[in-house]
Amino acid sequence: MGKVSVTIRVLPDNVDVDLESIAGEIKKIMPANVQFRGYQISDIAFGLKALLFNILAEDEGVEELNSEIEKIKGVGSVEVVDLTLI
Repeated sequence: MGKVSVTIRVLPDNVDVDLESIAGEIKKIMPANVQFRGYQISDIAFGLKALLFNILAEDEGVEELNSEIEKIKGVGSVEVVDLTLI
């Protein structure tokens, strides 16, 4: 197993969700072996925005992190949009 750079997209469950607070919650639940490398908020359509964040992690830990993010209030869906082996 190796280290991977991962970009994860988090979509809110509605357009009124504060993505900055979701980003803060994601930072709080990061395991010690995952390095948070930054995030950005991206427009999708019709007022909907997505949170895109990048992490550096061991490749086997990404699925568990996605499951934890899905539990955060206001999160509609979570998906890996880019994964690069380092």
